[in-house]
Order: sequence, then structure tokens, then C-alpha cells
Amino acid sequence: MRGMKTPRVLLALALSLTGVPYGKATPPVVVETDVLLRVEALIVENGRSKTAGISREAEIGPSHPSAIDLVVPWGTDGATVTVQFGARLSSLARGGEAVLLCESSATRSGRAPVVASREIRLADLGSCVFEVFGDGERRLLLTLQGEQVARVVVRPPVSVGAPV
Repeated sequence: MRGMKTPRVLLALALSLTGVPYGKATPPVVVETDVLLRVEALIVENGRSKTAGISREAEIGPSHPSAIDLVVPWGTDGATVTVQFGARLSSLARGGEAVLLCESSATRSGRAPVVASREIRLADLGSCVFEVFGDGERRLLLTLQGEQVARVVVRPPVSVGAPV
């Protein structure tokens, strides 16, 4: 038995809704593109990089931004850097790139937070590096790896307004 393809299902749904009165219409079903984002912490010191062993994943869509918290070991004295990372999907470019607006706030105990923001463009299975904290020759980078996925979403019904 063959499965139906998504465009055919959506076409059948659209045609079946033409005979339904507007006030009793089912909520619209749309296919939206989300980005599965994998965030990993990377420490760079004296030209050498090493992973901090910390990674998180989040799904970001047009109507749902994402926030990730990381606590990264910083030095041999037990100090840490706390990173609050947020991303939201700004748009999808013509070439298929997802445009993400990324913001971070990195705090080391006893110091003022370091705030950074960046717009990144990720093609399907794209990646980039985002510097979020620095202390002398040491830098804390986040590697961002994104993958675009299609999700079927049921939107809330449209409100017609007050009766006339």
C-alpha cells in the first residue's frame, strides 16, 4: 500500500474545505520549515581548540524561538561561565537559507555579563561559529549546526469578529 504524498493531502484538504461554511471551518493546516539546531561549546586558547563536552539541541520555528542555558568549565580553579543563548527564525531566504537571529549573555562569577548578537544564515545541514565570551587569550565559542525540517502545523482558527 502506497502512502499519500503531502501535497496531495493538502490539496484534498483544501478542496474539501470549500463547501464548509466559514464559521464552522476547521483550523488551517500548513507546512512550515523549522530548524533543528545543535549547539556545542568550544574553548580556544593559544591557537588550540578543545571541546568543553557540552552540547544542547533545540528546534526553532517561525512561531517558537528557543533558549538554551550552558554552564562551561573555565580554568582549573573551578570557575565557570554561564551562557544564556537564544535564537529565533527571522526568515527563509530565497536560496533556501534559514536566517536566525542569535543572542547570548555570558557571565563569569564576579564580572559583568558579556552580551553578543549575530544574524546567521544556515543552508540545509549548515554550520557556523559564534564567539560569546573572551578572557585574555581564551575564547568561548559556540558551534551551531542546523538542519531544516518540514513540520505540519495546525494554526488556530481565524476569529471572524463580533456578530453583526
